Amino acid sequence: MEDKISVIIPFYKGNDCIQRALDSIYRVRDSLGNRIRFEVIIVNDSPEVAVKLQEVDLDCKIIQNKENYGIHKSRVNGLKEATGEYIQFLDQDDELVLDGYMEQLTYMQNSDIVVGNGDYRLGEKNSIIFQSLSTMKYLICYEKLLKIRNLIPSPGECLIRKSAIPDEWISHTLKIDGADDWMLWIAMFRKGARFSCNPQKVYIHNDANGANCSANLEQMRNSAHEANGILRELGILTDRESNAWGRAIEFKFLQDTGQLTIVSLIK
Repeated sequence: MEDKISVIIPFYKGNDCIQRALDSIYRVRDSLGNRIRFEVIIVNDSPEVAVKLQEVDLDCKIIQNKENYGIHKSRVNGLKEATGEYIQFLDQDDELVLDGYMEQLTYMQNSDIVVGNGDYRLGEKNSIIFQSLSTMKYLICYEKLLKIRNLIPSPGECLIRKSAIPDEWISHTLKIDGADDWMLWIAMFRKGARFSCNPQKVYIHNDANGANCSANLEQMRNSAHEANGILRELGILTDRESNAWGRAIEFKFLQDTGQLTIVSLIK
């Protein structure tokens, strides 16, 4: 039976990099032959900039947001148009790689989400995201996502069963960009989704010349607090869980901004 994957790419003034992402999807699809079908949904969140694409043999369509909605709502708008059983949220400046992509489908047989491995590419330097399968299994769990930080760096390395994406994540989109993926993982865990880890590389994260939301630490902090408030209000998180996540958000911010002191560590 042929599997279909919907790759959803939010686009924001990204004509300098979107073709690279599409070419990488084409290479993966071409190498896997008839075993997987891909559809690509580009959601243009910069209404004043038209998406410019070269010819590529992909099932690809462009959705035009009426205004700049942000990355979460753009992903949701793409999701509503997706017809595949599986979803991959890819950033416009990132790439898929073939190495372990077929294993994503193998793991998916008994999972709702498969977290693959990959590389960070900063200039000419590459570094692997996870050192081993045991590291992945240790880090990717509900408790550590809630009490430490988002230890799944990007949805681009994840293959997600469409039916497992919580309705609450779809209907309550963040106004502040940055933490919608952290929100998604926590909501999926709380809804009983089955997580699996694929130690093979499936993804490359490019640095986007520093334009990635995760580089804006204050915005990421505020976005995560917004996500926490939504999940608490909806009853997905208990007060105790929400408080734990709030402390983790603050600890992460202090650590990332170099403000961590002995006093804050003790607290």
